[in-house]
Amino acid sequence: MSRKGRTDKELWTALACSDDDLLDPDMPESLVNQELLGVGIDPQALAERAIQFVVQAKEDERLSWQAEAQRTRERLKSLVAESNSRLRHDMTRAEILTRLDELRRADENIGSAIRMAARKRKPEESSDSELRALLDEMEALRAIERGGRS
Repeated sequence: MSRKGRTDKELWTALACSDDDLLDPDMPESLVNQELLGVGIDPQALAERAIQFVVQAKEDERLSWQAEAQRTRERLKSLVAESNSRLRHDMTRAEILTRLDELRRADENIGSAIRMAARKRKPEESSDSELRALLDEMEALRAIERGGRS
């Protein structure tokens, strides 16, 4: 009969030595079982291991979006941090307004975002800290949209 605790390598070696007939869907299950028993593999144990493998593979696939989302999140955070590190934090109000105007003219999407962010009032009517926050957000948006390209 079959041994308990066969390693994966031993199992694959035994399966490799079996006939290709095992892969024929028309071969009767009883013959497949006899062939497996002949090389020392318990058909029921093999079926259970295969089912466990498929269940685990499906679960891994189902959860893989989380790892991808985390990688994307980290990449976007990195882009935002990089864009913020390039900004001068001692910009005057006039320099901030000039930069916002440059962004508005240079990129239609960012221009729309600036208008949406300041839809109740013009950027020029905002406080210095609001302008700084708006500039930080628009530079971050620009970095994200460009994917890190300058």
